[in-house]
Amino acid sequence: MEDFTIKETYKLPSLGKIYDVEVPEDITIRSMTINEEMMRLGGNGTWRALADMLDACILTPMPISSYDLCTADFTFLWHRLRVVTYGNKYPLTCECPYCKFQNNFQIDLLQLPVIYYDDEAKKYQAFELPVSQKQVTLNIQTP
Repeated sequence: MEDFTIKETYKLPSLGKIYDVEVPEDITIRSMTINEEMMRLGGNGTWRALADMLDACILTPMPISSYDLCTADFTFLWHRLRVVTYGNKYPLTCECPYCKFQNNFQIDLLQLPVIYYDDEAKKYQAFELPVSQKQVTLNIQTP
């Protein structure tokens, strides 16, 4: 692992508990380089390309690609990569469709609530429907 000036460690929303392999709950990511930024802005915004860029920025040894993470973890890491690269202040502009007044403000991405995995969620992975008595199994969505 190289020594990076800008890097941060974050806890995954899933805490790494929903995967078949042992994914660490704390992930360290570094800021994007110019090459990665150019790739991101280059128009190849496929899930695979985004995952490759995210994988390059993850410093924690991972047993799987970010492409195989659940969408909540994947999106969370992209938000945090934005924070590490550009800072936590995110400028927003909204315009009234009637009077065209523009309202400009900033949100703090680190203040957005994160909902972490709870063992209570396991009961929803597989359950039986009350009327039809059919078994339902939910699979984790990945990019």
